[in-house]
Amino acid sequence: MTRRKWTRTTGLVAALALMLSLSTTGCFARYVECGEEGPRPRGLTAQDLVGTYEGSPFGTLTIAADGTFTVSDWPHPDDDPVSEESRRVADGKGSWKLFPEREGGSDMALLFSMLSGVWQSRLGGGAFGSDLNVTGTRSDPRLYEFAGDPDVCDFHSFVRRK
Repeated sequence: MTRRKWTRTTGLVAALALMLSLSTTGCFARYVECGEEGPRPRGLTAQDLVGTYEGSPFGTLTIAADGTFTVSDWPHPDDDPVSEESRRVADGKGSWKLFPEREGGSDMALLFSMLSGVWQSRLGGGAFGSDLNVTGTRSDPRLYEFAGDPDVCDFHSFVRRK
C-alpha cells in the first residue's frame, strides 16, 4: 500500500470512528433537538396561565394573576423530577413571569423565594428558578419542562385543573 493511500484510509477510518463515538455517547445527541410537547399557543397572555396545575408524575403548581405562585409536592432541586424512587418533595412560593413570544428558549420562569427543606430567602428574591414551556391552547394550556438529562428527553408536565 502506498503512503498516500494509507493516509487517506487512516483519515477515513478515524473520521468514521469519531462520528460513531459522538452519536452514541450523547456528546453529539445534545445538539439534536428532542422536540417539544407542542408549540406555544399563539397570542398567549399571562392571564391565560392563571390557575392550578397538576404535575405528572407529581407536583402541584398554582399560578396567581398578581405574578406569584405556590407549589406543593414539588421535586427537590437535587433529585430527578420524573423519578418516584427516593424522591424528596417540598412546598414553596415565589414569583413568575411569562416571556415575550420568541424563537427558542423557555416560555416562562418560576423564581422561588422559598422552598421548604431547601432554603428560604431573607431578602425575598429568588435564589433559583425553573424554566417552563407552554403548549396546548390559550383556554387549556399545559406546562412542561425538560427533566433530568436533556439527552433522554423526559418531560415533567402540568395540566390545569378543570
